[in-house]
Amino acid sequence: MRFWLFHILVFAISSCSLFSNEEEPEVKASVYGKELYISDLNRSIPNGLDSLDSAVMAEGIIDAWLTKQVLVKQAENNLTTDLEEIDRKLEEYRSDLLIYAYQKEFINQNLDTVVNEEEISAYYEENRADFLLKDIILKVRYIKLDTNAPSILKAEQWLMSNNPEDVEELEDYCYQYAVNFYLDEQNWLYLDDFLKELPLTGSQRSQLLKTGKLIRLADPLYIYLIRVLDYKLKDAISPLSLEKDNIRNTIINERRIQLLEEMEADLYNNALRDNEIKIY
Repeated sequence: MRFWLFHILVFAISSCSLFSNEEEPEVKASVYGKELYISDLNRSIPNGLDSLDSAVMAEGIIDAWLTKQVLVKQAENNLTTDLEEIDRKLEEYRSDLLIYAYQKEFINQNLDTVVNEEEISAYYEENRADFLLKDIILKVRYIKLDTNAPSILKAEQWLMSNNPEDVEELEDYCYQYAVNFYLDEQNWLYLDDFLKELPLTGSQRSQLLKTGKLIRLADPLYIYLIRVLDYKLKDAISPLSLEKDNIRNTIINERRIQLLEEMEADLYNNALRDNEIKIY
């Protein structure tokens, strides 16, 4: 610990008595009339430390606290900036922190975060123009196989079939032999994300915009089988299934804003009603 040529009083720290000795003085350090209490140390030192580690940590906390108070005193004595302006900013900052903490607690207790499918669909229909695609999206069946995988021609036939039994055969085959596969026909993929799986250059991406045809790609290690089921171009209306999470979050955020506005209005009106607000 550093020793200061100021009016500083630091009480000695006992590694064992910091927490357990009821006769321990309440004040652990003081400087320029400000005091650091043992309760402050207790809040800063985690439980479970042994006596030596507790004492070392306590010494560091006290040293940091003393340094801070000395700097504050020096600033108060020598700063040319208007201290009243600093106090005003500190009070404003404190007010903002209090308001934020209260709003957070109020929202946690009162915000309805359940959004049903009807609300999502209604919001989508009312705001379709806001949901423009920023990239091409597509629905695909996709299989990545080792070049020596068995029955590749059969896998191609299953991939192109709409027969439910063939789709089941394809899924079983993929679980046994595919390095990677995607058979979810309900969800959309962004083209740029899908291209990361394929040995295609940017100029070849147009090959994927051919629905209903088998696309067969290969590199020295793997064979890629692709069937594009559907696609939508950039700037088209984004499908609802792709926007559900965004819409849900938007609805909840709008509820949050409305809830806070209503709370603030109620508090203001209550203060007016009780003659707590006076404007001179």
